Amino acid sequence: MYRFFIVGFIIFASFVLPFLVIQNNYKSTLHKLFFVFAQTNALWAFVNLMTGLNPNQFWVKSMYGVGALLVSGGLSWFFYLIERKFNIKKYLLIYTFGFLFFFFSIFTSYVVKDIKNIYFGYFDGHFGFLFPLYGIFLVGSLLYILIRLFIATKNSHGIQRLQFFYVTFGAFIFA
Repeated sequence: MYRFFIVGFIIFASFVLPFLVIQNNYKSTLHKLFFVFAQTNALWAFVNLMTGLNPNQFWVKSMYGVGALLVSGGLSWFFYLIERKFNIKKYLLIYTFGFLFFFFSIFTSYVVKDIKNIYFGYFDGHFGFLFPLYGIFLVGSLLYILIRLFIATKNSHGIQRLQFFYVTFGAFIFA
């Protein structure tokens, strides 16, 4: 039962925090990208919550589909945070992979093949043939973010170092 409250808190915080951040400077590209990332995190947490409240195939497949979008949002925000430049080609490539995995996760059996039993946040069943690529996208992205954040924190100074430290700390907790 405590898991429902923890996920509920994550949903609330992920939904409210980006509004507080973006109201500080709504023109900031970094804040806009954080807004998208945090709102996607709220959606992903909600989908995970629904696997416990209303276990069915849609919610399980959505965990993986929205998870791909969450990684895309995280990568986009991360790249802008580190590089401080908006690279539309890079973001289009990232979101192309995210939306493809989103589509294949929800509307096909290519990522999640069959589902036998559903539990809060996971299931018994089999994965489809695209799952290894999905896993590489997810794990590779998370490892890349963590390594680059660690290096950026180590190489920065002053307030920027403190900011990177907080982001790195949050990323290690999330990952």
